[in-house]
Amino acid sequence: MAHSESRRELLKKATMIGAGAVVGATAAPTIASAGQKVDPARGRLTAALADYVRHKFASHELAGEMKEIEEDIAGNLRGAETNFGIPIRNGDEPDFVFVPD
Repeated sequence: MAHSESRRELLKKATMIGAGAVVGATAAPTIASAGQKVDPARGRLTAALADYVRHKFASHELAGEMKEIEEDIAGNLRGAETNFGIPIRNGDEPDFVFVPD
């Protein structure tokens, strides 16, 4: 039977993965080759997140879907990098502003 982790341990791991994403996104440059961007930090982060999913949702049914899950994670990370590349100016207003009475 697989070792059951506490919620606190899982949240600590998720926090460390998130911190690694921030460090990896800011520290590693993107390398372009053959028209496709290859980022070693994104590859490591994708692998770490896939390992987390594999550990958290361990089952024999998941093994067949892990390749697709890894591709989804990589796509989400590419989308996040794209969003980080959009500059937000100080004058940009939010969709709504809460004004207390």
